[in-house]
Amino acid sequence: MNNYIQKCIDDEMFLASCVSLNETANDINQIELANFIRENLHKMSDTEMINFHKKIVSPNQIYNDLVIFELKNIQYTLIDDFGIFIKFMETNLSRYHTKIMNTYLEDNEWTFHDHTSKKYPLKENEIIYENSLHKSHTDDKVTFNYLTELLNLFIRHISNKDKLKISLKLIKWSDGIYWVVYKGYKVI
Repeated sequence: MNNYIQKCIDDEMFLASCVSLNETANDINQIELANFIRENLHKMSDTEMINFHKKIVSPNQIYNDLVIFELKNIQYTLIDDFGIFIKFMETNLSRYHTKIMNTYLEDNEWTFHDHTSKKYPLKENEIIYENSLHKSHTDDKVTFNYLTELLNLFIRHISNKDKLKISLKLIKWSDGIYWVVYKGYKVI
């Protein structure tokens, strides 16, 4: 075991005084790091835990966590107009699609379909945004959580849930591809 970490454990010193700010998780053997956490986690203050967590989590993961937090909690004005709701969906699909990491959607952009679509038989009061997903990723938790949080965002911003509706579906296609489909419609 690293002598520096052993000294911290033997002296029952808190993490902030034991781990140099210049050290990273890569500087310490991961097994020793895990043992250090096991022995000292219960002694750490909130600040020490946060500082230690920053050392073992990449900036990309921290960024992703912050974007997911935003997605789960952002609140805009409620919407009751179908045209405004379509624009709201487009804006947020575009915004979060480029920011959320580690999802397995295959297309760089969401494809919009309305009643003029040749792919889907839609009525004038219906729209679809679609993306694709390979069947090997249909059980991926990060992707599923992202898609669910987007659905929750859309639902959360509908002022009259009897007037506007939104759903999320996976449609099995060919060659191991599934279509990820958000279908919105205005009840008439």
